[in-house]
Parts: sequence; structure tokens; C-alpha cells
Amino acid sequence: LTNSTVSENSATGDHATGGGIANSGTLTLTHSSVSGNSTDGQGGGIDNTYEGTLTLTHSTVSGNSCSYGCGVVTDGTLTLTHSTVSGNSGEYGGGIVSYGTLTLTHSTVSGNSALNGSGIDNFHGTLTLTDSTVSGNSGNGGIYNSGTATVINSTVSGNSGNGLTNYRRGEMTLSNSTVSGNTDSGIYHWGGTTTVTNSTVSGNAASGGRSDIDIYADADGMVTIAGTLIVGSCWQARLGITSSGHNIESPGNTCGFDQPTDQVNVSADDLKLGPLQDNGGPTPTHALLSGSVAIDRIPRGECADADGEPLTADQRGVQRPQGSACDVGAFELEVGP
Repeated sequence: LTNSTVSENSATGDHATGGGIANSGTLTLTHSSVSGNSTDGQGGGIDNTYEGTLTLTHSTVSGNSCSYGCGVVTDGTLTLTHSTVSGNSGEYGGGIVSYGTLTLTHSTVSGNSALNGSGIDNFHGTLTLTDSTVSGNSGNGGIYNSGTATVINSTVSGNSGNGLTNYRRGEMTLSNSTVSGNTDSGIYHWGGTTTVTNSTVSGNAASGGRSDIDIYADADGMVTIAGTLIVGSCWQARLGITSSGHNIESPGNTCGFDQPTDQVNVSADDLKLGPLQDNGGPTPTHALLSGSVAIDRIPRGECADADGEPLTADQRGVQRPQGSACDVGAFELEVGP
């Protein structure tokens, strides 16, 4: 489908799927829209099932409703590039529900709602999110993962619920990314393995009773953090957080950062962190202001991503380092000529 619209369709009945489209083959949408469709079952906008292959480029899935997986539900391969999944609603899984391979690049998942479920629910599948935004979703928050999730150069913000949830044996990696302003925990670790590098986690847990990083159980794994800003607090850090150095916690000392290169009890005046906004690049970020203690803290040779490869750019794509060393967090302050 190219330059096309699929809208105001419905699928009803006990076994209804795919209010707009049901696909079990190969489907490509380019500069197209799937909107205002509904189903009593799964896949309000699109049901990509039986290992189908679905590709969306410069396309939108919006305003669809369902019982389960209201924007898109997939157990095959789903790839979104420069696309948006927004304003979908229903009982479970507001935006995208995936059991397969899900890849989003330069895309947005926003404003979806469900009684249960998140903007993206990755159930035992593989999720890769790059240069993308997950924001303003309501229900269980931004991203729920029980499979393998990799979030790179992306922002998870303003969701009602947790920003990111890693469940049981899930493996989640957050690199060069921002988690900000979610009503519950920024990162909720419920077992599995969570790795956070060169990221900014700030201003979450607005609803009270939660922390920016909340560890519920550590029996199946640990949380490893490096080169990251935590503006807020951690809960139960003694059970499962391992610092790999060059982290900053502001304003307290709850995350258990114990390496010589870590900084704790850093005041807001010393941190000098700007608000979440457009600072250039594809996703919103928190800027470091001049004079911040986070500037030039990570030696060039130790400025690396979660795989140990040299980190050559920040979340926006700005070259790292700008000075003699890399800055802590997802933002690199640009240095003039």
C-alpha cells in the first residue's frame, strides 16, 4: 500500500482479528495511514500473525480500538521507520504488542491507552528501538519487556506508569538514552538483566511511592550502570545494582554507586541539568549546562557503549568527546571552536 488510507473498518465476533488489516504474508505500507478501525478481538489497526512480515515507512497507525493489541499486534517481523503509532486504545496493549521481532527507527509510539499494557509490550520477542520516542502512553507505561530489548539514542518520557519494565528473565539494554517524567519508576527491574550506559534518568516517580530505578527482585539477574545520570533515587539498590563507574546521583546517595569515579550527593546547582526539550537531534533530551560536574568525566578510552565499543556520539548524534573526555549521561555539551 502506497499513499493509501485504511479507515473506519471493523471486525466483530468471537474470533475477530485485524480491524483494519489482517496479514499473514508480506505487507508493506509507505506514506499510508491505518486509522479509526476497531475489532472485538486483537489487532485494532493491524494484526500481523502467523509469522507475517510487516513494514511501515513514513506511515501512521492511529485512533484504532480493540480488546488486545490496539495499534498493531504481531508474532512475526514488524519494522517501523519514520512512522507513528498513536492514540490507539482498548483493554490490553494500547500501542504495539509483539511476540516476534520488532524494530523501530526514527519512529514514535505516543498517546496510546489501555486498561492493561504499555505503549510497547514485548513478550519474549526481540525489540530494537533506535532514534525513537515512546511518550504519553497510559496504562502500564512506556515499554514492557520479557524478551530482549535494546533501546539506543531514544527517549521514554511522560508515560503513565513505569518508563521501562524488565520482567523475570528479560534482557534489557539502555544506551545513550533518556528516561524522564514517567509517573512511576523510570526503570522497573523485576528480575532478568538490565544494563544502562551513558544515559539520563531524571524526574520520574511523580505519583509517589516509587523511585527512578526500582528493583523488585534480583534472583534472575542484576542491574549494571555506567556513565549514567540518576536525578532522583534508587530503591533496593543493595539487592542488585552494580556500578561500572562514572555515574552521578543527584541529590542523594541511594543507588549504591561505590566506584572511585562515581559522584553521589550532587546538588542540582552543581549538576546544572536543563529541562527535557528539543536540543537538536531526533529525540528530546536534558542538556548539560556550562559548569556542570558531569562534563569531561569519562576518559576517552573508557567512553564505550554496552558492548564495549567506542561511543563516538551522544543521543542527538553530536560527536563524543567534545573536550578531553566524554560527559556523563546521554548529552554531550558542544564546545565552540
